[in-house]
Amino acid sequence: MHILLITQYWHPEQGVVQRRWEWLSKAILEAGHTLTVVTPPPHYPGGKLTSDKQEHQRGNFEQPGDRLTIYRTNFREHSKSITSRVKDQATIMLSSFFVAKKAIKKAKKQRNQVDVVCCTVPALPSALVSWLIAKRFHKPLVIELRDAWPELLINMEDWSDHRKRPTRPIKRFRRWVLHFILQSGGRALNSVLKSADLVITTTKSLADLEIKKGIKSVETIPNRPDYQLPIITNHIKSPNSPLNVLYAGTIGRAQGLSNAVYAARIAKDKGVCINLTLVGGGAHVDRIKALAAKLQVPITMPGRVSFNDINKYYSWCDTVLVHLESWKTMELTIPSKLFEALRLKKHITGALAGEASDIIIASGAGHTVPPMNPKALAELWISLSKNPCLLDVSNRGVQWLESLPSPAELAGKWITSVERVSNIEDSQ
Repeated sequence: MHILLITQYWHPEQGVVQRRWEWLSKAILEAGHTLTVVTPPPHYPGGKLTSDKQEHQRGNFEQPGDRLTIYRTNFREHSKSITSRVKDQATIMLSSFFVAKKAIKKAKKQRNQVDVVCCTVPALPSALVSWLIAKRFHKPLVIELRDAWPELLINMEDWSDHRKRPTRPIKRFRRWVLHFILQSGGRALNSVLKSADLVITTTKSLADLEIKKGIKSVETIPNRPDYQLPIITNHIKSPNSPLNVLYAGTIGRAQGLSNAVYAARIAKDKGVCINLTLVGGGAHVDRIKALAAKLQVPITMPGRVSFNDINKYYSWCDTVLVHLESWKTMELTIPSKLFEALRLKKHITGALAGEASDIIIASGAGHTVPPMNPKALAELWISLSKNPCLLDVSNRGVQWLESLPSPAELAGKWITSVERVSNIEDSQ
């Protein structure tokens, strides 16, 4: 089987999608299949090119293995603003279409034709390009759907970099155009999902949503923790000493981390010190820093840290914060850091709802509070600080993970599901 994958995220970038495809692609190749990847040069998440290697530049390609080829598309450098990101997406979308066409024609000429087209969502353009390519060359389409798109567009107003309504007509017009583009993209994605031969989700709740929408074939293949992270030895916190809280991940709109800063301030007013460390980058970094300074909350924000260096922060913390906005669509999301915290035997503070909250409760690896409720979060942290015995989750997180399918089993299920789609196409 020859898979053409269209994605905006690939090595050497670091991220959830990139790490997921590390173990998936390895399994695909080890099973004897061929994988061709169409992806932009590495520029996630900052928007600037992060590699000077020739094979990572626009228009180039590399073959790191006999059955793996990676084509690099064009891209446009972007800032934190949504508008500049949309422009980058549009550039990648157009380039991906032509690069994918070229890749399919080249494979056919070499008598190793593509059997199935696959894409990762987000980003939205990957799905649209994949659908066009699949239709153009009469190939089955498989979509890896990681978040509740296009339902997330319901919360589009909350994405804005500035909550105030623009006063200048030109800015109001630009916002209207942006919203029109995103809403149109959402409607297009719904159509693409319904026409896909297979949709693969990372959560069961998201799979249930897609089935209710009428998607004909849906499989759930969740993420798993990276087993390269070494198990750490937890220190023992003394009662009433400062509570060390670690958040590691994206600091953006969907995470709503201002809630954690307000909670830390409430705890401080009640005589309990919360040392917040937020590791990562995102659109709300500056906003969170400004809020922490205004509220005089102890906070450390070292920026993005390499995956190999994150362990020292896990060693330092008493509890790992897993935090999401109160949007209904966030109930369908399971942050990857939740699985890492489970494996590392860390206590988890969950400020969220839905399937991720259910996992924390079922595993017994931490405590949860409703999302975007600073008073409830502060009360939990105060209780943990005064009663450090509550931080001892022993081996419960690891035991819960061991009850689930292994990464090898999940990869096997992924391959089998895609093979089934490919075989159906071959029999027609």
